[in-house]
Amino acid sequence: MKPTNRDILTINAGSSSIRFGIYSSCELPELKLYGNISRIGLIDTKLIFHDLNNNLKATQPIKATTHNSAANELIDWLEQ
Repeated sequence: MKPTNRDILTINAGSSSIRFGIYSSCELPELKLYGNISRIGLIDTKLIFHDLNNNLKATQPIKATTHNSAANELIDWLEQ
């Protein structure tokens, strides 16, 4: 069975952050969710996101000492 709703995830890694966006996969992609993980490797690493569908903005602390652990945290968070 084919999924009926597929989204597109974009990721851009910087020196101490990861930015991300999720777009609908229709003919004219529309941004649905975006955010970043900032201050990777520091004690105050944060996940900040904006959910445009539900008009929600939030920040939460995460543990991410490396870009690899930050990417894993992001994927786990997105799956939830």
